[in-house]
Amino acid sequence: MAGVLRQRLGAFERGFDPSSLRCPVYPPFGMGKRFMGGHGVDDAEETFQWRNITIAAVMGCMGTVFNTFSGEEHHHPEDRPAYSYLRIRNKAFPWGPNGLFESDD
Repeated sequence: MAGVLRQRLGAFERGFDPSSLRCPVYPPFGMGKRFMGGHGVDDAEETFQWRNITIAAVMGCMGTVFNTFSGEEHHHPEDRPAYSYLRIRNKAFPWGPNGLFESDD
């Protein structure tokens, strides 16, 4: 233990020498080995590919919307036939001549 202490304190006598501290030297952040990841060249190609796929999909969706709304008018339901057995009221409603959820139309 005395030898280690003498070695550490000897750095102060000789002046500061980083190699005498025997601390591990790490590479700068981001310069280490990449364990899970590809190369940057592949990323650029894949980004370009997905950009083109997205543009094609948006154009396809816009074409579908245009096709859906361009040729057709709003459909109105046909008038229902006036069957004699529909809306038979033998007794007046207490709230008026129409049904509870019917309008005056």
